[in-house]
Amino acid sequence: MPLFPFTPQGVQDLLDQLYALPDPDLAVEADAIANNFKSWMASHFSFTVAQLAYLDYISNTVTNYYGQQCSFGFNNRLQINLNYPDKPGNPGYSKWNSSTNTITVQADGTGLSKVSGELTFSLTYV
Repeated sequence: MPLFPFTPQGVQDLLDQLYALPDPDLAVEADAIANNFKSWMASHFSFTVAQLAYLDYISNTVTNYYGQQCSFGFNNRLQINLNYPDKPGNPGYSKWNSSTNTITVQADGTGLSKVSGELTFSLTYV
């Protein structure tokens, strides 16, 4: 699989390729991102040296959570979005990342699951 730009369109293009995979192959990707979010991201997106350093700097508590969220999203073929604005021109800003979701998980009368919603990752500069 080629490296994708870390942009909203790059994320969508990667999802399109992932979601074209058969379920067993997609499950392998879901397990991989859950087990090592940082490594999976670095092997699927073309990051700058500064972006890789930032990714490495993010707390493992945070990236473990992000990996679990992405894994769940992959396994349920949910939409995953990236909001990534341009960096401000002035120095002295800090970058924050966050995830939000509208995911709903239900079990019907037979115990089968129904999952809907989407996951959004946002980067903001303050």
